[in-house]
Amino acid sequence: SVIDRESGEEIAAGLVVGERPPLEGVERALYLAPSSDLLVRNLILPARGDSEARQAAPFAIEEEIAGSLEDTAIAVGRRRADGSRWVHAADKALVERWQRIASSINVRPAWLLPEAMALESEAGDLLIADEDNDVVFLNRTGTGPVCGRIEAEPSAILFPELLAQLRPGSVAMTPRVRLPGLAAEAAPKTLHAMAPVDFARAASGLPDAVLRDLPALLGNRHSASTDWAALASPFRRAGVLAIAALVLFAGFSLGEGLYLRSEAARLDLRAETAFREAFPDVTRVVNLEAQLRQRVGTSQGGGSDFLALTAAFAGLLEDGATLNIDALRYDAASGALSVSATYPGFDSFEALRDRALSAGLLIEDEGARQDGAQVRGEFRVRFSR
Repeated sequence: SVIDRESGEEIAAGLVVGERPPLEGVERALYLAPSSDLLVRNLILPARGDSEARQAAPFAIEEEIAGSLEDTAIAVGRRRADGSRWVHAADKALVERWQRIASSINVRPAWLLPEAMALESEAGDLLIADEDNDVVFLNRTGTGPVCGRIEAEPSAILFPELLAQLRPGSVAMTPRVRLPGLAAEAAPKTLHAMAPVDFARAASGLPDAVLRDLPALLGNRHSASTDWAALASPFRRAGVLAIAALVLFAGFSLGEGLYLRSEAARLDLRAETAFREAFPDVTRVVNLEAQLRQRVGTSQGGGSDFLALTAAFAGLLEDGATLNIDALRYDAASGALSVSATYPGFDSFEALRDRALSAGLLIEDEGARQDGAQVRGEFRVRFSR
């Protein structure tokens, strides 16, 4: 869509990839990525500058990345007044596709942001809005995932547990979002309605100051107002010849080898220093990568693991299950859901366990008792891997 920022008027809509929109007078381009495809974190990194922040970011989010670090593009935003930085990560193949789209539109500056940021102008600690058949949320509590996108059906199970973990003081949601009854201790103090959200129109109102803090996941070329690479193209051939002469004259290969060895030693020392500052109780560093993975794994909250496990369990219940869930708790230390449920008989529970194994889940029985015509049971759910 092409939207006038001052009036909010939509000048053009319904454009498809490959079709060039009317761009006369367009000052910036915003590309809204599904919050389920873009990992977003707001972190205070142990770094003194942008370069060190880029080195530290992969360690901070490694456990939350679905794929390997080699297949993931990671970008870090500039340091804000409170010391925090935005960190964005996504699959490299997806990022390359987004970059091709941005290059075809060719409007600068261009920013890639999660669709949930379109809710920034709304008030509340937790903002929940429907988008097509999904539910998008933006979390301002300071704990848990910053934003996300969940299919509408399992959200009825996910959001009560999410609210119990985040404990937001105020929640705003669009009329089509439905939440089941919440326990008194998990219910927010304020719950109010929010008008249906046109995400493209809402995002167009974001001020430039907010966008400048975002990571340049599309590349610095797109986030800059001026295409310096294009301006420098007439001088490219002369520059290449000059660099080639310099390389031959200086013996670049030998110098590069010495430099890389010294840089590797310096980075290893900085990484160990940052690790010791983050975990002062460590007296000996033997295998920095393994020790860091162990410490991060035991210290972080596991918000993405909770969402993945609960979504898988919700899908299991939709597949013809006859259970009624009475209570649901997540234990980050063990990575398991503790479930209290009511079901018609013990055979129903055994059938659920069999289906769980086929779905990659393991259900551990923690006791059950007959209550009239029903059975009340406790069990734990975890991934079988």
